[in-house]
Amino acid sequence: MADSYTLDQYVNDLRAITAKETDPVKITDLVAPLAKRFAQSPGWYHPEYCECDAEQGFGVHMLHEEPNYDLAVFLVSWLPNRGTTPHNHKTWAVGGRGERVQLQSA
Repeated sequence: MADSYTLDQYVNDLRAITAKETDPVKITDLVAPLAKRFAQSPGWYHPEYCECDAEQGFGVHMLHEEPNYDLAVFLVSWLPNRGTTPHNHKTWAVGGRGERVQLQSA
């Protein structure tokens, strides 16, 4: 069983990384293993996170957002055979696919 790594711990680690680092590539390299650890950690995931809007083909669930909006943690679920083309939000991001375990930096 995976070790417990809470959302609060994950957010605190994200804050620490982004306080020390500004290069998006370095940030994603540092965050990716933490995102995988969080995804594999027991206790945070709820079945409703899989709920999607049938018309849009996905669902978005905000797990955390800083009061000044400079850091957010989202869970995005896609319906089968749905998706989006690669695009840029002009910020760093770490995303994953699969059953909360296989993560990729983006």
